[in-house]
Amino acid sequence: MKSFEIRTREKFLDLENRIKKLAAGGTGGGGFSPTIETSKSGKVTTLRITDINGIKTAVINDGADGYSPTVSVNKNGTVTTIEITDVNGKHTATINDGVGGGGGSGALTAEDDGNGNVTLSIIGTAVLTATDDGAGNVTLFV
Repeated sequence: MKSFEIRTREKFLDLENRIKKLAAGGTGGGGFSPTIETSKSGKVTTLRITDINGIKTAVINDGADGYSPTVSVNKNGTVTTIEITDVNGKHTATINDGVGGGGGSGALTAEDDGNGNVTLSIIGTAVLTATDDGAGNVTLFV
């Protein structure tokens, strides 16, 4: 037990002396500020990192060039054309306008009551009602 107390006291005194030395303006160990240098050759970037343990190198290869798709929309009369050009080429969608309804007699309307019920009507006369029970089941009434 005595040797433990002596070692503990010796360690305490050593720590106390170090603290006094630092408080008096003693110097710490030598520091080192790492540096990083970069260079690029073609599609290869090289990092050269110098730290306290020496020089380390990292090589980074550029990735493949990206491609930004383009979209254009054109309308000619009753035909709308959408063109999308991406890395795989041009894609086209053509949309024809529907037949004009005019909103007068014979017009089809849809009314949603906000409770999951939608009624389709022609000239104010209900022709079809769809009811959603909220569990994914829809019932049609004619």
